[in-house]
Amino acid sequence: MNDLTQFVQKVWRSADPVLAVIGAGICWVMFPNDTYLYAAIAVGIASLVDLITKYFVLSINNGGYRKATKLKIINSDTLWRKTKVKIVSYLSIAIMTGLSIRVAPVELLANGLATFVYFIIFIREFQSVIENLSDAGYSNAQPLLFWLRKKEKDILDKEEK
Repeated sequence: MNDLTQFVQKVWRSADPVLAVIGAGICWVMFPNDTYLYAAIAVGIASLVDLITKYFVLSINNGGYRKATKLKIINSDTLWRKTKVKIVSYLSIAIMTGLSIRVAPVELLANGLATFVYFIIFIREFQSVIENLSDAGYSNAQPLLFWLRKKEKDILDKEEK
């Protein structure tokens, strides 16, 4: 029990209340209800799978991971630069969809907007994963890629009308 008390006291002393308030504010803005949180998690996981499959493709097409790293086809600078853009973009979108529920007069309208936005991002990530697998030589992914592109086009055409 004494160890637990010491642990809690140590955590309490090292925690920065300003960061906690900022973090809570960001969560309040980005995730006004659980639906937004689960959608953001799904998009985050899809982005991670996209990143992993991209590395897989680069490794396969360049004689393995070590060789691709030595040839500087895979390097941390390129990874960070592209990932940073994706992180900032997705965080901006998450903040805007979270704020939509705070400003929309009808909650159902805001939830519909957020669902649509997260769905489109998820479909794009899913499509990218399938493209990566196809580039790695998995030819069975081609029909699914064709279907995804067709569905994406259908959805975007409906929204334009």
